[in-house]
Amino acid sequence: MSEISIVGGGITGLAVAYLADKSVNVFEASKNLGGILRDLYSERHSFFSACQYLNGQSSWLHRMGLDKTLYEFDHIYASYTDLFGKKTISETFAGPVYEGLDLNHSSYELFLGTSLADRCDLYPPEISSSLKKWLRYIGVNVNITHHSAITGFQASRIYVLGQEKKMKELKEKNTLADTIYGLPRNVTGLSSIKSFLPERGFSNLFDNLLNQNQKIKIKKNVTVNCDILNNRLVLKTKIGSFEPHLVIWTADPTKLLSKAFGIKLNSQKFSAEVLVGFLDSSVDSPFYIQVYSVESRVMRIYLYNIEGRGCFTIEKAFDDQITSDVVKFCQTVIAYLSNKKIKNVAIRKRNARYFAYTIKDHSALSALRSQEHIKNLITPDYLSYGRDQKIDSIMNQLDHH
Repeated sequence: MSEISIVGGGITGLAVAYLADKSVNVFEASKNLGGILRDLYSERHSFFSACQYLNGQSSWLHRMGLDKTLYEFDHIYASYTDLFGKKTISETFAGPVYEGLDLNHSSYELFLGTSLADRCDLYPPEISSSLKKWLRYIGVNVNITHHSAITGFQASRIYVLGQEKKMKELKEKNTLADTIYGLPRNVTGLSSIKSFLPERGFSNLFDNLLNQNQKIKIKKNVTVNCDILNNRLVLKTKIGSFEPHLVIWTADPTKLLSKAFGIKLNSQKFSAEVLVGFLDSSVDSPFYIQVYSVESRVMRIYLYNIEGRGCFTIEKAFDDQITSDVVKFCQTVIAYLSNKKIKNVAIRKRNARYFAYTIKDHSALSALRSQEHIKNLITPDYLSYGRDQKIDSIMNQLDHH
């Protein structure tokens, strides 16, 4: 077999395959490449399956030359918050926004705690209680979920409106305060972030990305199991068992952890769903609205264009709220920031996300990250939420392997 075998045909596995510049086999268990980035289709029209874009500052993006084939735009966002008892709109901060608190300069111990509940309790009670209530409302067990999983819910920092000067001073003096409080880019002086999207969707990008690279062999519909022999990983598939010179495992690590460490993940999943469809017209530039609400389980609204048509993707925690009520809530939120109208919902699809990992799973994934006894194995940093960190962590290991 090839010098390198990559398990998982999502964006991480494909980017590494392209950048490795060696003979590579990519194994994908499903019939399509792209993983979570794969588009949703309705009557041959594609829609983004989540709020997705490629960071213009990503080194791997430039090394692959994708910045020359995708269209560029400024990274624009906003937020809507009602979980603190008041509707607050921010066009400059993509996180929960709190009004009415006079921040003092209390000293914070440099300890985040263990659970998500511990992390919430670092805030004053008026913030903490509402934040935990919201997390429970959208289906999160705050007592067993590890505190770092808050990143997946885009709620790792809270912006206290009207307290910019005190917040800036507090963040400069205290490391933990800097971790849990945030400020808009226009306050901190950060410049805008360039981002990229494929004009015809991510599926089209994936399907054409590797066609001309003769060193990369794609094997779809191939499930990979594994075993360990003499401190080396052996891959077991329907097309045979073999021991690659190097295995880069970017797929779900459940099987790998079971074989390598005898550890069974709790596999706590966050039950989510997406709604996609068309807007009444195209948007000037893609933008998204983070939503923190106890009136609806909507978590994010994404407005963008594919092939010149205005589209939307709504991400939310799963529930049985009727589609028309979901749309009505989202249209109310959109109206604060744009005159775009939701024209129709083409697809409503339930899915599972695994970023709400437990405290136990955090320990297991940390052990996998630091393992050294399997000599031919590289894994990404599964505890990093962003794809850039995952890709970069693999390439750094590959450069030194």
